[in-house]
Amino acid sequence: MNFNFIAFFFGIIYFFVLGLWRRNLSMVGIIVVVYLAIGFGSVILDIEISASFNRGLACGIYAWYACTANIAYYLKEIKGNNGWYPFKLQL
Repeated sequence: MNFNFIAFFFGIIYFFVLGLWRRNLSMVGIIVVVYLAIGFGSVILDIEISASFNRGLACGIYAWYACTANIAYYLKEIKGNNGWYPFKLQL
């Protein structure tokens, strides 16, 4: 199972509950940087970001949490790797 529905709906909270706070803080930091870059880019280029783009970006973030939750929990519990790097998904 590669998609965790609980993580899809409650991503940030779910990672803290599972004890994956380091990885969660890294992911939140990446999300903030992406949103700031898009916001500043839209101001500098004087373009308006549509609501559908924002919804799509949010769904992508939810999917990122859902696809990362199971393997991150496995790495923490079985392998003992509870690191900060959110892209380490190899077993």
